[in-house]
Amino acid sequence: GIEAKQIADRTGLPLDLLKVDVDNCDCCFVEEVLRKLSQEEQPRLIHVEVHALVPPPIIFRPRRFDARLGNTLRELKKSRGAWGHMVHCSLAAFLEILQPRGYELL
Repeated sequence: GIEAKQIADRTGLPLDLLKVDVDNCDCCFVEEVLRKLSQEEQPRLIHVEVHALVPPPIIFRPRRFDARLGNTLRELKKSRGAWGHMVHCSLAAFLEILQPRGYELL
C-alpha cells in the first residue's frame, strides 16, 4: 500500500484526511502512520472505525495486526468461532493515542 508520507511527497500537498478502515487493529495502523510522519506532515483529520461494544472509558485494542485474519465478516461466522469480532479498537484506545498528538474528538 501507499503510505501517507508517500502521498504527501508525491502531491506536494499536506494530508488533510486520513481514513482508516482495515478491520484489523486500526489503531495499530494509525499509530504506525503517525510515528512515521513529522509534526508538519500529520493529517488534519483522522477518520476511524471504533468498536461499538466497548464503551468509554474502557481502553481496548488488539495486541497487534493479525495477519491470519482475512475478511472479518467471514471470520464472524459461527462455524469459525466468531473470533473476528475483537479486531476493532475502542474509542478510548484511539483517544489515548491521538489526544497526546493534539487531536480532538469531533
